[in-house]
Amino acid sequence: MAGWTPCAGPILGAISLMVSQNPGEGMGYVVAYILGFRIPFFTLSFFISKLAIVKKYSQSFMKVGGVIMIVAGLLLFFDQMVILIVY
Repeated sequence: MAGWTPCAGPILGAISLMVSQNPGEGMGYVVAYILGFRIPFFTLSFFISKLAIVKKYSQSFMKVGGVIMIVAGLLLFFDQMVILIVY
């Protein structure tokens, strides 16, 4: 699953609470969650290669994304995520 846990967790918790209140609608809630979560990813995967700017700067995007991941990893390792949260 490609999602950020702090975002997905509370939503799934809320869905679980709603299902506990109304079990008959549980499948509808879960299907709505899955569609809302997956449709943007599928749409992006089909059309991202068509965007000229992505093709032109893909190496730069990859390098910048890698640097951001390394910095976030170091902040997590040294327990300094507060620096990121402030901004």
